[in-house]
Amino acid sequence: MSIMDDAWKEIEERKTKRSKLMPTEQDAINMMFECYQRLEDLGWKHAMYAPKNGKPFLSISVGSTGIHKGRFYDEKYCFVEDGGDLWPSDIYMFKEIK
Repeated sequence: MSIMDDAWKEIEERKTKRSKLMPTEQDAINMMFECYQRLEDLGWKHAMYAPKNGKPFLSISVGSTGIHKGRFYDEKYCFVEDGGDLWPSDIYMFKEIK
């Protein structure tokens, strides 16, 4: 088997696991809510409460598995950074850097 075959097999296995764990849209929404609640338990807050004054914070974006430093450069535009790169992002949750 090639590396690509192994990668494709893992993708298919994860998809099967997700479909068993969350067979319907409502199951997926319920899981998303539980994850949101757990992140709040861990000190994360909804993105709308993130500081808009340029102060850096930690951020989570939907579609990413990372936690990245972010900041709003004005009231509208949030940028996140990773490995020296900076890009606009629609963050989902934030946490103050301590």
